[in-house]
Amino acid sequence: MSAPRTDSTRASSAAVMVLLVCLAALVGRGFWGFSHDDAFITYRYADQWAHGNGLTFNTGEHVLGTSAPGYALLLGLLSKATGFLGVGVPEWGTLLSLAALLSLAWTLAAALSTASASVRLAVPLLFGIGTLLWRWNIEMLGSEALPVVALVAAGAYWVFVKEKHLAGGVALAAAMILRLDAGLAAASFGIVLWLSRRRFPWQFALVGSVPVAVWLAGLYSRFGSLIPATLAAKRWEYAAVRDGYWLAEWHWLRRSLPLSGSLALLLLAVLGGVLGVRRGLWRHPGVQALGLWLLAHEVLYRVVRVPFAPWYHEGLVNALLALAALSSVALGQAISSFWREGKEPLAAPLAAGLLLLPILAPSVAYVGAQWRRPPDPRFEIYRTIGLYLSERARPQSTVAAVEIGILGYFSRRNVLDLSGVVAPGVITARAEGRLAQVVAISSPNYILDVPGFRANALAFLSDPALSGLYRPAEEFEPLGGHPPYRLLENVALAEPR
Repeated sequence: MSAPRTDSTRASSAAVMVLLVCLAALVGRGFWGFSHDDAFITYRYADQWAHGNGLTFNTGEHVLGTSAPGYALLLGLLSKATGFLGVGVPEWGTLLSLAALLSLAWTLAAALSTASASVRLAVPLLFGIGTLLWRWNIEMLGSEALPVVALVAAGAYWVFVKEKHLAGGVALAAAMILRLDAGLAAASFGIVLWLSRRRFPWQFALVGSVPVAVWLAGLYSRFGSLIPATLAAKRWEYAAVRDGYWLAEWHWLRRSLPLSGSLALLLLAVLGGVLGVRRGLWRHPGVQALGLWLLAHEVLYRVVRVPFAPWYHEGLVNALLALAALSSVALGQAISSFWREGKEPLAAPLAAGLLLLPILAPSVAYVGAQWRRPPDPRFEIYRTIGLYLSERARPQSTVAAVEIGILGYFSRRNVLDLSGVVAPGVITARAEGRLAQVVAISSPNYILDVPGFRANALAFLSDPALSGLYRPAEEFEPLGGHPPYRLLENVALAEPR
């Protein structure tokens, strides 16, 4: 239903965004500079660029080991400009992610600008609070996935609501440069535009394709490939995955919310979808384009056979949260109709908030419990080891490790990647059982022995080819009473103690 915008409703909309900005600032303070290990691989590329070593993980090695090279370059540019202020790559990762979540709330509010006042205000408010506090998003702060989703949503608004194909094409091009799989969104938007207008969307296609083509040409000239080495590494991991993809998604949802919250989110999202169908929202080309993109995204990652990762599904889970907010407000309006006359405007958002309580309450509790602590439990141990290496190891030293993001970023030392993300030849060596020989030939100064990988990626440590070549140098105790991580040093290359 449409409702005219007045000065009071504009002020109310501004107040909602101010409130969300304040909440984002609070979240940023609690999780400043934290992210997960894979994000720190991109951070390492960004930091290397900012320090004049090119877009590389290891200086001099031109391997496309990140699926977000554009995001790495952006972070490198920003950190180089603000390094004197102490705002580096991880801090910019936090800022960009929070800005992306705020942008999603703003885009939702703009798309609902002709709805009734309660919908126009309550839906973005509840969605914004939920998305800023939800554990799934908190753990993905710093990832390129959130800015990509925000750019895609903004592109949908500009193309299908405002009918400004130039702005929409630029937004989609920026998303693709940050992460190439955003091309699925560009293709979905183009298909819907073509079918709905019955003519090819030349302006949208040209504005989006030209900068992306230039970017891809630059990538190819730099790396000799457009396919990140991470794809082969992830597909190798897929062979060891036991849970199906749907089950893995459900497990992560349950990790992010209790059973009651997970069920409430899914039920409210389904109800939101049903309401959208009944009210004709699914006939809107923007909704169709976003739906097609989400479907294509879910299908692609199953088809290419890579294991589940939570950052692949930021678009889907935030869409579910938006639908849940929409349906909760609709139910709140229905409930408020039984309220005493004159109290309906206040009753509707209150009832909607109560319906979302199974989602919001656990999110608030998680943020409170995790405040000023890294969401990724590996962060502290790998940062500690990385800083140890940065202080003790010679600048030309190399460390062999399985999880390389946080370790590589804080150590600032070359890394022999035993997972194959930035060392593609390792995957073949692992498949052929030659990893011990590769390590022996590479002769890294250090090997990080992590208990959780001794049965697979680090099984080569018992190989006779390495017998006597390495000795324990230091042990590091992780939190939670887990077995210690051992740093092994090359006997022949070790400095005198």
